[in-house]
Amino acid sequence: MLVDVYWNSRRRCYSVRHKGRVIHHLTALSIERPRFVVSQKGRERVIATGEKNVHAVIRGRLWCMFGIPAGQKSRAREVRYNPFVNSSFVDQDNKPVTRADLAILQVDAARKPRIYAKDDRPQ
Repeated sequence: MLVDVYWNSRRRCYSVRHKGRVIHHLTALSIERPRFVVSQKGRERVIATGEKNVHAVIRGRLWCMFGIPAGQKSRAREVRYNPFVNSSFVDQDNKPVTRADLAILQVDAARKPRIYAKDDRPQ
């Protein structure tokens, strides 16, 4: 099932949208062949008004809900997005991230979002 996933700051979890409708609120999931998408117009609106809106999503095939398969976070790089700092999702080296083989999304103990991108290609 193809979905768009975004961080829901009010519920402190990830919202999963399918065909424009939210179908799940989850604290852990995996997305197969994700694309990290940012609407630049939505980002500009956030910067201009200071009000949050859904303009950045991770789009791909929902692979696993309610938990992360063992060993999937190995060799994964952490990904983040801040509209006031970057125009796209970036990794820990501030390099833009647009695609991966697998995205792992979790909520940590402090109820903050954690996103990891994993590529199965040898590096």
